Amino acid sequence: MVMAALAWNLKSWLGLSITEAGPPVAREKRQSDKRRLVRMDFRTFCQSLIQVPAQILNSGRRLIYRLLTWTPSVEILFRVHECVSRPLRH
Repeated sequence: MVMAALAWNLKSWLGLSITEAGPPVAREKRQSDKRRLVRMDFRTFCQSLIQVPAQILNSGRRLIYRLLTWTPSVEILFRVHECVSRPLRH
């Protein structure tokens, strides 16, 4: 039960971490992505954002991640990565 609660919290945290800054068109798109991710069923979340087919290569002292498919949810995955990888502001 605790693991399910942690996984559900991870889904909600990722959805809430999407920032809504930028021009009006981009802001509207990010708001809809944020709403979609927060309201998403957990099974759909796992299938669209967690279980993405990828190839991981170790080449020249670096890791290369290759996504093997493209779906609209991968765009949300990149947006979440962009928002989460920023440094925290005080």
